[in-house]
Amino acid sequence: MATRLATYSARFTSPDLIERAKTQQLALEVQSAGAVVAPASGTLTLRDSTNTAIVNAAAITVTNGIAEYELAAATVPATLPLAQDWIEEWTLTFADGQVHTFRRTAHLCRRRLYPVLTQAAILKRHRNLNDLVEATPTAIQDAIDDAWDSILARLQQDQAWPQLVMTPDSFYEVHFSLTCQRLFLDMMTNAGGGDDVYAKLAEFYGEQFTQGWASLKFVYDQDESGTAPGEDDQGGASSVIYLGGAPARFDRFAYGTGRR
Repeated sequence: MATRLATYSARFTSPDLIERAKTQQLALEVQSAGAVVAPASGTLTLRDSTNTAIVNAAAITVTNGIAEYELAAATVPATLPLAQDWIEEWTLTFADGQVHTFRRTAHLCRRRLYPVLTQAAILKRHRNLNDLVEATPTAIQDAIDDAWDSILARLQQDQAWPQLVMTPDSFYEVHFSLTCQRLFLDMMTNAGGGDDVYAKLAEFYGEQFTQGWASLKFVYDQDESGTAPGEDDQGGASSVIYLGGAPARFDRFAYGTGRR
């Protein structure tokens, strides 16, 4: 009788962003029953848009239970075409002898999109959260990271690729609102659901995020040139993108078409 496979979850919320011509660490965290499950061994295969193996069954390392692979800059040179359809295949063997292959979409890009929101900015508006930091030092940063993951995933779903966003500061307020909404929801839950102040703050920031996302706009590197248009450019490389509804004369840059 075949052994029943354990249920494992790979922890990620959106495609991986791999920068060209840069040595970087690829990683995959696997969890089961609320805990990290360390693989005993494993390999990584990285396939490009033509299904060619850029990395072919290379051995991984394990750090603090997380599978890792150091991707050399020479393996992803700047001459490779930008793409949104690479695949990572992590084939991992666990202590029970079971082998699982986890797949993750990857984008080959010029640069990642980084958040600009910090814990200090949260505490500047909500000094009462200092008590939370003293009790749980990572609480605010965890919420910042979680909210940012959700924003990246939402952009991906709208086919507005994060790596082509030229103005990361455009996301400051929506990132702030979503982070605070999650923080205060968590605090309300920890208070047994009976703290009306936390509930109202969570509702307020949830509405702020919804309204902010509806009016969100940012400069987008439409033709993937890596540069913003100059003041004298007519219809330059970058376009202003409105996620919540475009003006009447706005060209929505043909979502889903013309991508490399």
